[in-house]
Amino acid sequence: MLQTGIMITENDVVDIVILKLKKLDFELISSCYTDVKGVDIITKKDNYKILI
Repeated sequence: MLQTGIMITENDVVDIVILKLKKLDFELISSCYTDVKGVDIITKKDNYKILI
């Protein structure tokens, strides 16, 4: 858990979500940070494709 008063960026959130999805055996297809316009995270597992 994050400590009180620590600021994280949108890019930090993207990285954290990617790590969690990988632990759940999702395959990362692509990711975008704040310097690129688009879907932040595209991942898949089995017959499911998730866009975040």
